[in-house]
Amino acid sequence: MVKTKLLDKYGLIHKAVCNLYESNAQNQAILSAIALSDGREHAVFKRARVSVYDGEKVVDDLLESGIIYNLRPKHAKHKTKEENEQLSNKLYFKSPVIRFWFAFVSPFFKGIKEGNYEESKERFDKHFDNFVHLIFLELSKELLKYNFADDFLSDVNEYWEKDLNIDILAKTKSGKTLVASCKYSNAKVKKNELTTLKEKCDKAKIQADIFVLISKRGFSNELKNQKNENLKLLSVKNLKSLTK
Repeated sequence: MVKTKLLDKYGLIHKAVCNLYESNAQNQAILSAIALSDGREHAVFKRARVSVYDGEKVVDDLLESGIIYNLRPKHAKHKTKEENEQLSNKLYFKSPVIRFWFAFVSPFFKGIKEGNYEESKERFDKHFDNFVHLIFLELSKELLKYNFADDFLSDVNEYWEKDLNIDILAKTKSGKTLVASCKYSNAKVKKNELTTLKEKCDKAKIQADIFVLISKRGFSNELKNQKNENLKLLSVKNLKSLTK
């Protein structure tokens, strides 16, 4: 499907994508870096090998074009105002298809134009699980909204600091704090994932009332035995509820 819908039609799609933004080497480097990273600005600039000054100018133009959007980190209560202001924004594509293009197609345009898809396929095989994690995270946010419809979730977002990341942080209508960890891997999630999530909350000074683990492959029996009103376990099969 990738071959017939994207690679075989590279020339046509390339023109359409270029119409979305000003096509140049720096823009392409930044967009490819966003596509295969966690989106943090400073990490994107480093991956794209551009200075912060040049990177910020490019990002401003891309934000104005509408091809990407940014998220500001939530202020950490245990950090000073200056420390919070130094935290890096996260950059995301508005369209998953355009993100896919800059992750697996655009960087290999020379070979693809000549009908050689090998480099693109190698990167696809190597980075696909990491690429899908963000999509899994976005679906998980929607799943939590669905599952907590009776106690409406507000401000469902990510939480991050320089060396700390919590996949989902949200508040229920009744005032409870919910945190979640999303794992898109072929291994069952074990008890240590819950321990790690609690440690992250302690470090971030977040007093969580509800812990949620969301897994592609399910959970260990030890973890299932701990399930209660304060610990929710959700897997890929629960995503079927979103199709309703």
